[in-house]
Amino acid sequence: MAEALLTAGESSLDLCWRLPLDDEYAEGLKSPFADVANVAGRAGGAVTAAKFLQRFASGLDWAHLDIAGTAWKGGAAKGATGRPVGLLVDYLLSVVKEQGARGSMPTKAGRSGRSTGTRSKGGL
Repeated sequence: MAEALLTAGESSLDLCWRLPLDDEYAEGLKSPFADVANVAGRAGGAVTAAKFLQRFASGLDWAHLDIAGTAWKGGAAKGATGRPVGLLVDYLLSVVKEQGARGSMPTKAGRSGRSTGTRSKGGL
């Protein structure tokens, strides 16, 4: 999934990069009040958010697209920039094309009818 998203980012000119998911980034999720905090400080915020998702996505293909920095452009016309719509459209088209070529179309929640036996463990 990560490689396909990177490729979609290149083709849509909506560039992205794979975030590091080292364990020390999970430190920001510790809370004296709960099992896990869903917010952390600004330093490493995108990576910390990805670590939060990683806790709940075990065994699933997943990605964290942090769009906070590109969603709004100060001084521009009102409204959002539309990022990362182009990236997501290109990614989804590539998934449909690949699954159509294999004869396996998505059935439910983005899962294909056949299991490939491999799962992504990282975020993007």
